Amino acid sequence: DIDARGANLAFLHRIGYQNQNRSHFSSQQFWENGIPGNVRLEEGIFNRYITSYLDEERPLQAATLSGNQMVLMKGETLIPVIGNIDSLQLADNVQLGTFPTADNPLGTGLKGAYGQAGYNQGIKYNKKTYDTGVALLNNLQFFQDNVLNRPYFPAPNARPYFDAIGNNGFRNNIRDSARLLKQVDDIQIVGCNQGGYDTHGGEDTRFPVLMRDLGLALTGLYHDLADIWDDVLVVTMSEFGRTSQENGNRGTDHGEASLCFAMGGAVNGGVYNCSRASWANGDLFSTSNSRYVAHKTDYRNVYNEILSRHLGDPDEQMSSIIPDYDNLVSRDRNGYFDPLNFINA
Repeated sequence: DIDARGANLAFLHRIGYQNQNRSHFSSQQFWENGIPGNVRLEEGIFNRYITSYLDEERPLQAATLSGNQMVLMKGETLIPVIGNIDSLQLADNVQLGTFPTADNPLGTGLKGAYGQAGYNQGIKYNKKTYDTGVALLNNLQFFQDNVLNRPYFPAPNARPYFDAIGNNGFRNNIRDSARLLKQVDDIQIVGCNQGGYDTHGGEDTRFPVLMRDLGLALTGLYHDLADIWDDVLVVTMSEFGRTSQENGNRGTDHGEASLCFAMGGAVNGGVYNCSRASWANGDLFSTSNSRYVAHKTDYRNVYNEILSRHLGDPDEQMSSIIPDYDNLVSRDRNGYFDPLNFINA
């Protein structure tokens, strides 16, 4: 019964990390590379997962629907960044062709021309750049053969929600995300972004629009992915929350603990970390001025549950995907790594 799926929505409050950094750029790095304090590491948790379980039989295990790659997806394994799936459609007079081989040293089409150019081993990074081009052409081939030749139409009861967002990049990325999840059997992770939440001013008018669009997007996904709902997990993340007190510009400033939404067939719906019965007196805020909500759950604990319970990562790999995770759990004396159990085991 599709209506019963409404129980599969969870609100995960007070998610963060110790010594919270309030810089967008730094905290985004920490949330995505999994190492608070390391602002330089351009390698993400989900890329480590894909690299650990790279399967040659799965030509597209992950993708980012955005204008640029998020750190979460950066790393050893090349994960494609797609601004718009339909933009990958080649003109009728352009052929991808084949790469050069011993039997056909010239190859054909774009692959042939690219393969003939080759690379110079003596030039630093030339081979890596060449390999990236090969991966790009192979990804284009995959999309020509497996996605673009299969027209996509959102489910009738999903379309009104997508359309109500308006014709913008976020709406298109959400629809393309649904398309990949429905059309590519072996894809495991799809990511996209919604910007605009730095509401230092005018939050009373800006924030409701952002929430409306996010709500429409999530509801559209809920309906569009009904046939595969039991295998879907949708999670929202932000590098920090906002201050609990309004500033002088009808806005809020950079806060600490954040909120994650989670929905899917295996999600234990409900509100987490938001019961006064489980709070010690005075532990809601991290500072005496009551501006910054303190975290109760480390964000890496949320990733752990996603990896172990949804994606199926064995425990022995966890500390390489989420660096030092086992030690973080064993040293925890504050309950930051206690399981939330928002996903059914």
